[in-house]
Amino acid sequence: MNESTKRSLRTAYQAVVSLLAVVPTVLLILQTDLSLSGTVAAVVATTLTWVATATKVLNSLEDAGLIPAWLKETPDSEG
Repeated sequence: MNESTKRSLRTAYQAVVSLLAVVPTVLLILQTDLSLSGTVAAVVATTLTWVATATKVLNSLEDAGLIPAWLKETPDSEG
């Protein structure tokens, strides 16, 4: 499997994990009495924050060896 495919699959995996985590928060935002434009902005901001946070957490856990590093280059395999 070439590197671009690995990176794409890894990004998709991290996005799915992030979206699973953000769904409850987005549902809470949508149930509030915000204006439509405020709601859209809040959902976008919350989703982007969750994606960045989930990516950082996943990478930190992989670096610590607590979860397997799926499709991630290791320093000895870079070439």
